[in-house]
Amino acid sequence: MALVTARHISHDPVSNLKIKVQLKRITSTTVLGNIAETFANPTSTGQEIELMPRQEEAGSTEEATVSWQEKVLSQREIQLYGDLINCNTVRERHYHDIIEGMRERNEFHHRRIYTCVEEDPAVGDKENMPLTTRTSQALSYLEHKIRQARPAGRKQNYTPLQHPVQVPSSDVNRKSNHVQLVAAQRMYIMADIGRPRGLPRPEDEVVLCAVTMDTNHVLSITPPFDNTKAHSIENSDGDVWEYTVEQVVQEISDKDQIREQEVMEELFARHSSLLHNMVGSVFTDPPQEGAERVHVFGEIARAIGFEADNLFVNYSFDLPLGWCVEEEVEMRGLTQRSHVRETKSGQIAHFNHPFEMTLFNSTSKEEEIGGIPRLFVEVC
Repeated sequence: MALVTARHISHDPVSNLKIKVQLKRITSTTVLGNIAETFANPTSTGQEIELMPRQEEAGSTEEATVSWQEKVLSQREIQLYGDLINCNTVRERHYHDIIEGMRERNEFHHRRIYTCVEEDPAVGDKENMPLTTRTSQALSYLEHKIRQARPAGRKQNYTPLQHPVQVPSSDVNRKSNHVQLVAAQRMYIMADIGRPRGLPRPEDEVVLCAVTMDTNHVLSITPPFDNTKAHSIENSDGDVWEYTVEQVVQEISDKDQIREQEVMEELFARHSSLLHNMVGSVFTDPPQEGAERVHVFGEIARAIGFEADNLFVNYSFDLPLGWCVEEEVEMRGLTQRSHVRETKSGQIAHFNHPFEMTLFNSTSKEEEIGGIPRLFVEVC
């Protein structure tokens, strides 16, 4: 059965995430076998058989709280990485050092709940693993459509297409290329629901909770947090287990809440000061009533059709009556020298010399403007 996936958008650090999982065995093949034998051999006195509730067996209930990307070794991993011969990568040798430290401190516990983090080599194999074995719970119509629309990202070699635009396109191309896969990190909370004293088997390892965090700050959790709803799963021996998944929320104190508010106010004040410094406070005043301001931005690009070499341009502005410029602005200028090149359009000398000027006109409406400013150019 496929459980519903809850998606949350959170900008908080994902390292603050803590998940608590409670695992409990509700039926055992040993107990069911004894009950069946009792019904097969009823008592000779004809008295009714009274079934007493059995006591919890050792190892039938377990609870664990894990953080984001926190590694908890399983029994099979302890046996595998406990021998240095089986450790080939840096991550596996790190697990071997952890196991050696546990041996020195005598901290071995037969835990059923463990985790599979992003650095583990088999994290990609857990993606399509079912989270329950109850056949009565079918896949909903919405979940079926979501899986078709957004396929889960997998670790695979991606080869970019030489021609991304495929013409003509087909339905297969549109279905496979219309979704943009987002980089994400995954984590799985798993459990070994096999026999407590038996050897760990891969078929008894099941996924209890799948957590994914992508670069868009979207946190996906399967199944959703709900400590009141139990999910069931069955192992290869017929034992049925139930588990719940909930988020461990640590209430913030009043002191920390006030401190967080002060930090946010200080951050907002610094951001406002940064924007004020970037924009500045010195602005040009608007012209007086009846006056005009003209900003001139130009460029002397090139000269065409001149036979001489090493050309330069001498230019100057002529302002008629009523026009003026600021005192520090030069009214004339020179370009750099340029060699003449022979092209299909003729002989060309490139300058690309920019200039700018701000002109003011204070003539009132009653007075006539003596003309418009002119630019005189001399090619030397």
